Amino acid sequence: MNILIIGSGAVGIGLGSSLLSQGENVSFLASKKTASKMREDGIKRTGLFTNYSFNPKEFNIYKGYEEIPKNSFDYVLVASKTVSNSEISAKLDMHRDIL
Repeated sequence: MNILIIGSGAVGIGLGSSLLSQGENVSFLASKKTASKMREDGIKRTGLFTNYSFNPKEFNIYKGYEEIPKNSFDYVLVASKTVSNSEISAKLDMHRDIL
């Protein structure tokens, strides 16, 4: 499956790392600052039951909707703060052709 996760905070990284560990093809849409950090450091997640570490070559990261290739995803998961929902909804509607 090809999965896009919008939001790369604790929830987005948690979902993404779990999906990556199961062999799914995961991409993230993140802020410029977060995207740069993820491209440099990859993903490191520690927890009570398991730890995950993924280098940047194991996933895709986009800094804006315009970078996302058209019709590339089976699922789009929104993992952002509630205050962002109206903005994300408008962006998703504007970019129906790529998602």
